[in-house]
Amino acid sequence: MGDRTWWYEKCPKCGEEIEVYDAPSCLQFSRECQCGWTDGLDYYEARDNVIELLTEKKARKKKLIFDCPKCKQKMTWWEKEKYKMCIVCSQNNS
Repeated sequence: MGDRTWWYEKCPKCGEEIEVYDAPSCLQFSRECQCGWTDGLDYYEARDNVIELLTEKKARKKKLIFDCPKCKQKMTWWEKEKYKMCIVCSQNNS
């Protein structure tokens, strides 16, 4: 809980003030504006308990996330290795 921070900065697209939220322990990051701009960064779990702040494109390139073969939603590398499907599909098959 102690790692959650908020701050304000200017939107690079429209110049309006935006709120940035960062909570690494919850794997949550948000930096977007009402004008539609977003930096696309999010936390992704890598191997060896490493958490990385990346765009989805970079996370896919590093093979940290994939599309679930059943439901086509995002799944993590560990879901793919352990279950061969996302947790939601795995739970629905239980």
